Amino acid sequence: MQGIINLNKPQGMTSHDCVGMIRRLTGIKKVGHAGTLDPMATGVLPVCVGRATRIMQYLDDEKKEYVCGMLLGRRTDTQDIWGTTLEEVIPDEEQLRRVTDVLKGFEGDILQTPPMYSALKYKGKKLYEYARKGIEIEVKPRKIHVDEIEILNIKDYYVTLRILCGRGTYVRSICDEAGRVLGCGACMSSLERTLSAGLRIEESVDADALKEMTAEEIEAIIYPPYYPLDMEKIYVTPEEANRLIDGKHIPFPDRSDVMKSAKGGRFTVFEGSRFIGIIHVGEDGMMIPEKIFDTEKK
Repeated sequence: MQGIINLNKPQGMTSHDCVGMIRRLTGIKKVGHAGTLDPMATGVLPVCVGRATRIMQYLDDEKKEYVCGMLLGRRTDTQDIWGTTLEEVIPDEEQLRRVTDVLKGFEGDILQTPPMYSALKYKGKKLYEYARKGIEIEVKPRKIHVDEIEILNIKDYYVTLRILCGRGTYVRSICDEAGRVLGCGACMSSLERTLSAGLRIEESVDADALKEMTAEEIEAIIYPPYYPLDMEKIYVTPEEANRLIDGKHIPFPDRSDVMKSAKGGRFTVFEGSRFIGIIHVGEDGMMIPEKIFDTEKK
């Protein structure tokens, strides 16, 4: 069995817990997840099984979409409602009127400082390990890209948002920073990831439903390893496929239109309907094997 499970991660489970659950259900040790979700968050968690774990490095660059709850008037140490309250005020009418404009200011390329309560590492330890001990670490801001922030609903002091963003974005930090700009404070009150690595929440499988499935039923819902890869396809002959499997370089087809649309010069390679792997194109115009998934030669 190899491929990707579109798991709807339940609240209260860590992403690592989900990996362990799928290892037990499938009997396969080689399992990994792409794009960590906090324990209290829910939604799409791509879980790679078998050889599909080899594509995990390519999935972080894909767009992610979230539906987020933001509570105005409360600031916490973790930037969400599960943390310790640092400040609590009642937003005034002027602050409530400014919510839309302030949030729009977080669209595009922005600098964001990752939260201390995060799994980012500093000198081999995760930031939250320092935070739990009360140790302050100077975390440098980094550039992220937010494609769109849409307000779905505002009721009382709760705002529901849809956020489409790139890699490395902390949604709770957007809530916290928006609260600071407004002057009333804010924190994240809920988070559901609705899109990750091309997988949508509508097609996901719940953890409870997955636990009731047999290995054969799980295999029937698993996505092929190439499914989430946003790369152009190249088709080769059986002889060319054999050479790539052997690690040899072969000439790239003279198709300038394909080269222009290629992400990072990478392509998925097929021999008929058979997925061979991922290649990139060298300066000499040769196809260089990067990841080979099907090693059977014909």
